[in-house]
Amino acid sequence: MATQPDIRIVMATYNGEPWLAEQLESLFSQNEGRWKLVVRDDGSTDATVKILQRWQEKYPERITWYADNRRLGPARSFSELMVANQSADYLFFCDQDDVWTADKLERGLAALREMEQRFGAETPLLVHHDLTVCDRSLIPIADSFLKFQALDPAKNGLSRLLLQNVVTGCTTGINRALARKAGAVPESAIMHDWWLALVATSFGQIRCLRDPGLIRYRIHGGNTCGTAERALSWSHIRRRLTQKGGPGLQALLRPYYRQAQVFLERFRGELSLQQTELVQAFIALPRKSWLARRWTILRYGFWKQEWIRNIAWLLRA
Repeated sequence: MATQPDIRIVMATYNGEPWLAEQLESLFSQNEGRWKLVVRDDGSTDATVKILQRWQEKYPERITWYADNRRLGPARSFSELMVANQSADYLFFCDQDDVWTADKLERGLAALREMEQRFGAETPLLVHHDLTVCDRSLIPIADSFLKFQALDPAKNGLSRLLLQNVVTGCTTGINRALARKAGAVPESAIMHDWWLALVATSFGQIRCLRDPGLIRYRIHGGNTCGTAERALSWSHIRRRLTQKGGPGLQALLRPYYRQAQVFLERFRGELSLQQTELVQAFIALPRKSWLARRWTILRYGFWKQEWIRNIAWLLRA
């Protein structure tokens, strides 16, 4: 008899009182029911902890949650959850304010298992998918987040991911090999999903499911990440091309270079020579002359996802 897979959903909560119960209801409505939920609360001051306590009392064998006095933020909270649950066969990341459709976990798990059959269970693997963008009342704003943000998930090579992430954390599932390879997410990493994408593209495989209906992604103004602005709207284009004042582009890019630097330091002995050269070239961009920066961008393919971003990138780099 085949053993049951160890599937864990990890969730970081912070002041999620308005949304949390609805998300939990959607988890317990999943077609795939062989999962356990592990939650870390990041110091909520509303009724989030009471909601977690109530649900854990109802489902003690399915829900584990904990809180401590540290305020870590979402990236480090999810990092801690990932490291603590590295023994699981599969990990799925869950935000407190979205709603999963009934087949979301089933589809993600099937994709990961198919990839393991093809590439081997010891290969770091990541699955993510499109989603439906909704307002705070879950009324759809856009049927496809990828189209809304003009993202092509097939452009997921290392040169692209150093400059722009295409993996949305709440849609992500990973296997044990990727959890162990990624390890603790460094403080210099911008977000946990970006770090996982960099590791997966360098040492394993990434697959995107194009179905946007698997999550209703709630934009309510308090999201850690997320925007309600369409990427190719006229207001977006005008702002990109005429933006003045504020920090310069190089100041905005410093977190990207720091993330690349810590990625190189973590995996220097494991990256290929070509990968090492590419990451080093990216890190060196701000030290190059105007002309040399553009030559490096062209040579290594440090491109963003759509034409207006790339025009702004070339003009301002």
